[in-house]
Amino acid sequence: MFVSRTTGTHSCSFSRRSATSGTATPVGSKAGASVTELVEKLARTLDDGEIARILNMRTLPTPRGLRWTNDRVKAFRAHHHIHQGTQASDSNILTGLQARQHLGVGYTGLMALVRRGVVHTHQVTDFAPYRISRAELDSEPVQSLVRALEATGRLPPPRGGCPQHQQTLFSTKSTKL
Repeated sequence: MFVSRTTGTHSCSFSRRSATSGTATPVGSKAGASVTELVEKLARTLDDGEIARILNMRTLPTPRGLRWTNDRVKAFRAHHHIHQGTQASDSNILTGLQARQHLGVGYTGLMALVRRGVVHTHQVTDFAPYRISRAELDSEPVQSLVRALEATGRLPPPRGGCPQHQQTLFSTKSTKL
């Protein structure tokens, strides 16, 4: 964009490059099928602001090369006829925050249960909220580990001791030096 103005003996000019380094994005640009598919999956359970946050964290630009906003996601959904689902579509599926509140543990406690393999998470994409089954959180193995976590502040060691294929660190025979 170039603007020039002359008044009497003074002249002023202004030049600005576009945000896309001089390349203009044509009007009516098409979005990739992967972005449309991703927005469709995310719109089932998330609001437009959360979808914008996820798309920006994944560094996926809008079809015009801009960052996503609440309004841009709304317009994108309208243009592609993507309906927004209800946020409380299934009360048996919880987000990570809801699962932590349900169990009464913090982030590290929940992640310890996930690493242990007793709680399984599902994400639509990177940076999307975890989806966790309420039935799995109410299972006895999870509840017993949560009780131990509350009592001691840490999870007990896994049952079964050392794996059979693990090498020993010290030999069984002691030698004097």
